[in-house]
Amino acid sequence: MNTKALNKKTAKGASWSLVSNVSLQAIQFLGGIIMARLLLPEDFGLVAMVLVIFRFANIISDLGFTKALIQKKDVTELQKSTVFWFNLALSIMLFVFFFIMAEKVGHFYNEPRVQNITKWLSLNFILTSFLVVPNSALIRSLDFKKITKIRVLSTVFSTLFAIGMALIGFGFWAIVAKNILSTLFLVIAFWIVVKWRPKLQFSTLEFKKLWGFGRNVSVSTIMTIINWEIERLVLGRYFDASTLGIYNRGMKYVKIPFTLGKGSLNKVLLSSFSRLQNDREAQWKQYLLYSELLLLVNIPISLLMFWTADEFIWILLGEKWMDSAFILKILSAGLIFQSLGFPNAYLTANNRTSRLLWLSVVSTAVRVVLIGFAVQTKDYTSIAYVSVIATVLNSITKNILSIEKKRFLVGFISQIWIYFLMGGITFVMMQFVNPYMDHSYYLGLILKSLLIVLSYFGMMFLLRRKRLQALFSKARTVFS
Repeated sequence: MNTKALNKKTAKGASWSLVSNVSLQAIQFLGGIIMARLLLPEDFGLVAMVLVIFRFANIISDLGFTKALIQKKDVTELQKSTVFWFNLALSIMLFVFFFIMAEKVGHFYNEPRVQNITKWLSLNFILTSFLVVPNSALIRSLDFKKITKIRVLSTVFSTLFAIGMALIGFGFWAIVAKNILSTLFLVIAFWIVVKWRPKLQFSTLEFKKLWGFGRNVSVSTIMTIINWEIERLVLGRYFDASTLGIYNRGMKYVKIPFTLGKGSLNKVLLSSFSRLQNDREAQWKQYLLYSELLLLVNIPISLLMFWTADEFIWILLGEKWMDSAFILKILSAGLIFQSLGFPNAYLTANNRTSRLLWLSVVSTAVRVVLIGFAVQTKDYTSIAYVSVIATVLNSITKNILSIEKKRFLVGFISQIWIYFLMGGITFVMMQFVNPYMDHSYYLGLILKSLLIVLSYFGMMFLLRRKRLQALFSKARTVFS
């Protein structure tokens, strides 16, 4: 496949991946609002305690084989069967382990109710092992249209079921059921759509080949998960379920634009970069194009989150969730730096997983140390502050050490200065506007949103008009 054809297929895949994430986030967003009004922060915190630990275990059950199957130029039936049987065996062992250790998990959090939640959610280990090969096959072929349909239907079904359980009065069990049913539906749908079936064969040699690539990816992914989840693990251990529920809600809203943008593009660009391994210039052009498009959208979103957090939380969730607004304000500052580049996809596609590994280890160590200091304050908001500091440091460092330093720094400076300028402008505007917004959350949300959006795009038109025209021209070329 030539570069032009691949660019078009990548753009199509990116479009469907974005549609998938937008649909999923919209369903989860609306379902989350309903569930948050029906349940208590404590209910969400209890389930989050278990899900934090299980996210680490899920990486162990995959061991990087999904990305290994995507990255390889040619995948054999023997390799697919080898991955399937190994993942199934490992997932069964993880299920048994966590079922037995459920009591220990409860003791770790000093929360007895976590024990039964752990036992039930451990079923997901076995279920997810059936997704690795079919999912990688569709991602490899950039067939995100099918993935979108499957994931949207799964989310709708599980969300409606969970809302029904919450209405009846099942409490946190509604959230548990949603997680299990969502995975079960995915398994059924993927196995109907993807006609591949495992054969009774296993190759130690092929396993070693895939493991050689997958081990570094797997460990670096674990480091990434630690970066994302260490805050929630610490909050569950040293605070209580309600505090974790409050913090988790604010963090979830910050993750929505990240998942929609970078989350969508990472999967597509991993596949695209892998096909362009011999053309670094083409890789760089895609890297820069999608980075700029992402920042164009995320800069106003970050500012909106910061200045309208109080109105947003009060209107959607009610007064019992108002403490989440402050967390949302703090964490929104890190969104821009999370949007910079795609170092993980770039390094993985170019088989530079050893560099990805040590970068992930260093960035994780920095975050863990900073959060360790924050815990000593016994104030959960300090964890949010150091989380943003760690995000800024890790994002800049990863990008600089992944691609050519000069290229990144030039691209970084040309993109990020607008954020700081816009931040200063909105700060001045809000000093005049805020005193008149105390009487109505609805009025405040509408007026602040209009001011931020209009001033941002007005300023972009005045100061960056030529760059925007060039950017959209490139985008049209790729997507046409």
